[in-house]
Order: sequence, then structure tokens, then C-alpha cells
Amino acid sequence: MSDERRRYFRVADQVGLVWRQLADDEPWEHGRTFEASDVLMRLENQISALFESMRTSQPAVLEVLELFNRKINLALSLRVNEGDEPMTRLKSVSLSACGIAFTSDRPVPVGARLAMQLTLFPGNVTLPLLGAVVARDQHGGTDEEPWVIRADFTGIDAEHQEVLIQHVIRAQGRALKARREAREAGRPVPGE
Repeated sequence: MSDERRRYFRVADQVGLVWRQLADDEPWEHGRTFEASDVLMRLENQISALFESMRTSQPAVLEVLELFNRKINLALSLRVNEGDEPMTRLKSVSLSACGIAFTSDRPVPVGARLAMQLTLFPGNVTLPLLGAVVARDQHGGTDEEPWVIRADFTGIDAEHQEVLIQHVIRAQGRALKARREAREAGRPVPGE
């Protein structure tokens, strides 16, 4: 086995992503949007914990409540994007609880700091994150975005990390279910 072991599982995912490179001397400040996002994230964690307790005992009620929660989160995310904040872009990423890889139209130097707002679907939970670029590759992206930027999350608090861990686990579960269903239906299975 390799000496370098990953600290967390990674998953290919679609997320909302807004990011910018911070100047070397620029402090990272959450701002009003990020502060509101922190409060919403704490509420989302409480709601998720209660949902888990209902999963087996009241699945129909849980489904309705999850739909309402998604609707509220979506409405909030649309309202945020009507302001002065940059519009969140849906991106294909490689995500773990400790980092992210995504494509970019421009190179970002290794060691650069990134201020990121990451929106996780389907719950529309938005996390403010700070990252440090650990690698960049020019030939792994697309024609429009040829650069692949890899960043570790830095200074991440336990609540944000727990949200990411739970999201990655759920995303892996959805991917495994889709692969199983494709096999059972005789359809081609991606990655095999």
C-alpha cells in the first residue's frame, strides 16, 4: 500500500462553486453572506439529525419535510444570487472532507489561498471555506477550462467538516445505488 494515504474518501460530484484567489496579505473575512451561511448550516445540521431519527419510523412525513427543506434552501440560494454576490456556478468537482479539485480557465499558483463558497446539492447547503492550492495541472480540464486546481481546505471547523463528510457519504451511496441499478437493468455502468 502507498505511504501516502488519503485522509477521507473522495467523490465526483456536482456542486455550486464561487471562488476567488486572495492576495498574499489579504485577510479572509466571512462577510455577511458567509455569516448567514454559518447560521443556516448549523440549522441544517440540526434538521438533518432530526430527519435521521425519522427515517425508519415516519418515511412519508420525512419525505415531505425534506422536500420543504430543499425548497426553502433553494429559495434562499436564489435570493442570495440576486444581490451583489457573484453567481454560483454549477461545477463538476472531486470532493472530500479535506479538499477539492475543480477545473479553471486560468492557472492559480501552488500555495495561493482561495476564498470559496461551496453549495452542496440536493440540500442547497452553502459552506464558506478557505483553501490552499496544493497542485495544478494544465492538461486535465476541458477546452474552456484547461486547468485542474487542487486545494486543501484550511482552518475548516468541525461543523463544516462534518457537513462535508456526511455529504460525501450520501453522494457515494447515491453513486453505488445508480451503478447497482444500471447493472440490474443491463445498462452500461460508468467507470467499468
